[in-house]
Amino acid sequence: MKKVILTLLVGSLIFLLNACGGEKIEGEWKIDPSSFDIVLGEGFPDEMKAAVEEIKVESQKAETKEEFDKAIIEFKPDGTAILKDADNPEESEEIHWEKKGDKIRFKGEIEGEPFDFQLDILNYSKDKMELGITGEDLLEQIRTKHSELLEGVPGFIDLEKLVKGGKISIDLVRA
Repeated sequence: MKKVILTLLVGSLIFLLNACGGEKIEGEWKIDPSSFDIVLGEGFPDEMKAAVEEIKVESQKAETKEEFDKAIIEFKPDGTAILKDADNPEESEEIHWEKKGDKIRFKGEIEGEPFDFQLDILNYSKDKMELGITGEDLLEQIRTKHSELLEGVPGFIDLEKLVKGGKISIDLVRA
């Protein structure tokens, strides 16, 4: 689940950086974990809410900010983005991005796991970009491009109700 959340966050960030019409998003950006916002879907099970609340609390901690400050996303004009870790510069990863309108698509592999998804650019200024996705859009993208992520979901969980009205957003700031 953490890998899915991390992939979504990274993808959301990349998407927002490149989806801003007329603005130059090329350059280096960092994720602001304190901006992480999640609205749970209408049918989100009570027994799972505590785990989400824990993630929200963790995102506000100084240690979390320190860890995220070590990660840089460099958007290049050729449609590539380099994910860098200040502690391990030799372990950088290259992914691809493409902006269409107010959406940005990210495609590639992170730690050997392929991904292909798009995010919405919710707000943009030269120094900050807010990326996001609705629960319904997220579920649709998982179903069409990463259905293997749903293999372990018990049949009694109604995914449509789980995501209805939900949304996730996070900010990227210039490095």
